[in-house]
Amino acid sequence: MGPTNVALVRYFQADQLVRAAQAKLDAVTKDVRIQERKVNDLLEKQKLLSANHNEARAQAANLELDVKVRTEHIEKLRTQQQNARNNKEYQTFLIEINTGKVDRSRVEEETIKALQSAETLEAEVKQLTLLVEQEQGKLSEMKGRIDDKRKALEADINSLLPQRQDAAVAVPPRAKDMYQKLADRYDGEALASISKPDRRKEEYLCDGCYMELAMNIYNQLHTHDDLVSCPSCRRILYIPEDFTPEVAVKQKKVVTPRKTSSKKSASAVAAGASADATSQISATITPDMNFPELPPGYRAAMESAAKDSTDIAVADGVTSMDCSVMLDGQLVGYYRGKEPSHLERLMKRRLEDAGLQVSDLQVQRKDDIPQVESTVQ
Repeated sequence: MGPTNVALVRYFQADQLVRAAQAKLDAVTKDVRIQERKVNDLLEKQKLLSANHNEARAQAANLELDVKVRTEHIEKLRTQQQNARNNKEYQTFLIEINTGKVDRSRVEEETIKALQSAETLEAEVKQLTLLVEQEQGKLSEMKGRIDDKRKALEADINSLLPQRQDAAVAVPPRAKDMYQKLADRYDGEALASISKPDRRKEEYLCDGCYMELAMNIYNQLHTHDDLVSCPSCRRILYIPEDFTPEVAVKQKKVVTPRKTSSKKSASAVAAGASADATSQISATITPDMNFPELPPGYRAAMESAAKDSTDIAVADGVTSMDCSVMLDGQLVGYYRGKEPSHLERLMKRRLEDAGLQVSDLQVQRKDDIPQVESTVQ
């Protein structure tokens, strides 16, 4: 991998160590954080209840003052009543006094209710205050029990942070921004390694989402320095240290040449080599025939897939076969490959990698499809 990918992997590994240590600290302090939230909730409830109690007391005090004022006004009316000059004036004062008494009685009832409410709230405040003190005591006890372990884990985190900072210096800003967005999305798992589930096949998987990747993904990561993302989960892909080319790339079988007679002439050997080369070329694709014209890029992608399929057949020691390729129900060419299903799968991948639309592509044995006449006479 290139320097950008190597630096990003180192940063990812350092970041994973920090996140793992932080996860241990979170696990140890989980009960403490739950207790802290409980205490904070009780304190908020206590604060609200105390405000309601003070409001009820203030209301009761205002009502008591109102009763006192009304009582003084009634007494003043009684004094004036005693000094009335006639019966009509006397009766007027009497009506006003009786009305004042009714209003005072109503206010006195409201005052009693306000005092009762204030007393109830006061009792609840005292009870809640006692509960808060108990829960705060539990919190202090819990903090004391885990204090040594918490300090040790915090020390581990502090020792790992410089390593992550040093690793981050070598990562380009664009790559770091891309990493951070994915880390926020996947809880730190911004990168995913690639793996090869079956050594006998040239197939790779994303270890983040276990989706199949393009066949050339290893070579792309091994020889280039571009950030390559999984097309499914979008994690940044990388090659793990133990995934060497010997393991990742399928090795072709080495064919030992047969010993030739010493009497064979040099021209015969040259002719044999030429024949082998011609055979290798013809094993990739059949000559052009009277097939329909395809959009740019389609032929090249299908020829590349046919060559890879034929090479894999040679490496596996099996004989390749001629196949008929149908695109949208129309015969578009004869190509050679390991087998129809294998060639079809490779062609679809090549077309997708080239950004070409694949609607309905089918590959069958050549004998199963009527042949078209060649334009070469």
